[in-house]
Amino acid sequence: MAVPERFVKKIIEAKEKQLKQLDLSSPIFFNDGDQLTKIPTEVFNLSQLEVLNLRDNQLTTVPEFLTKLTNLTQLDLSGNQLTTVPESL
Repeated sequence: MAVPERFVKKIIEAKEKQLKQLDLSSPIFFNDGDQLTKIPTEVFNLSQLEVLNLRDNQLTTVPEFLTKLTNLTQLDLSGNQLTTVPESL
């Protein structure tokens, strides 16, 4: 499943404005029912992020790359179907 353009725009905005919070939860962000099945690699370039909300998507795994977000203090993965989470988290 391709990442919706509006999602890509949110990531670009977060990068350009050096945002510390990014809300990509399904009910708030995806009004038409689209849900993420994986975390796009562009998110891992947002080193300034402190809060990342991925609630209520269709994620099954969390990639090891997430540990590159060293400033991340809050991560919401509730409402997903996770089967694999890196031990480093």
